[in-house]
This record gives sequence, C-alpha cells and structure tokens, in this order.
Amino acid sequence: MIEGNWFTMQCARPCHDTLYSSLEVAEKLSTAEQGGHVPTELVPRCPKCGGPMDIHMGAGQRMIPDTAAQARFQTFLKTYHGKKLVVLELGIGWRNQLIKAPMMRLVASEPNATYVTINLGEIYIADNIKEKSFGLDGRLDELLPALREACEA
Repeated sequence: MIEGNWFTMQCARPCHDTLYSSLEVAEKLSTAEQGGHVPTELVPRCPKCGGPMDIHMGAGQRMIPDTAAQARFQTFLKTYHGKKLVVLELGIGWRNQLIKAPMMRLVASEPNATYVTINLGEIYIADNIKEKSFGLDGRLDELLPALREACEA
C-alpha cells in the first residue's frame, strides 16, 4: 500500500486491494500527450489481471479503502481532540459533500474547532456550525495573501 501519496490508482474491477502511485504514470502521459492523445501502451493496466486502472477516489462501490490514510486521520483526531482546530476548506462548492460533510461533522463534534471556507461565488456552511464558521467569497489568489497580512498584523 502507498503511504502518504495523494495520487494513487487501483484496479478498476478491482481484482485485488493494492493501491499504486500514479504520479510517474501521469508524468509519462503528460510528456507523451499530443493533441489530446497518448500512446495506448502508456495507458496503465492492472499488473495482476491486465484490466483498466482507475484513479483511487473515496467513493463508489468499487473503491478500495485506504486503511493507512484512515489510520493517520484517526491518529490526527485523537491527537487534537479538544484542542484549538481550524478546518480550512479551499475552493470546494456545496455540491461536493464527499469533502464538505465530513469536515463539517468534525467541526460540529469538536468544541474548539472553527470552520473556514473560501470559494468564489458559492459559500455553504451547515446551520449547526454557522456560529463557529467563516465563509469568504472570492478568489484564493486574492484572499489568501489578505488573510496572511491580517494574521501577521
């Protein structure tokens, strides 16, 4: 299993539960791409069954659980339970509940947590955490430097 790698892929079937790094594959595909096409031989195939590979994402019936990532997150939660915590969400719209919902649940369950969301034109904060949240509507390249300046002042 790949530790600490955000760019992983898995067998699309999946015939086994191993996750593979996709960073090197992505670099090769990017280098070889011409006019939106890549050589067929560079398209990743499962090393066990020869079938297609998928990007590993945290959704769907065929998603292989990343137990190492889950363990790291549980360790994080235990380490920082009850302490001051800021959940900073950058560029995530209300439709992406796969990311938003768990983070808002975390903020709701932690007494000293604050939720900060920054997105252009679309701010969504659940009612149960509004009193401990901030929503900033704007561009990240403009708001992040302004936040930094405000924190340093």
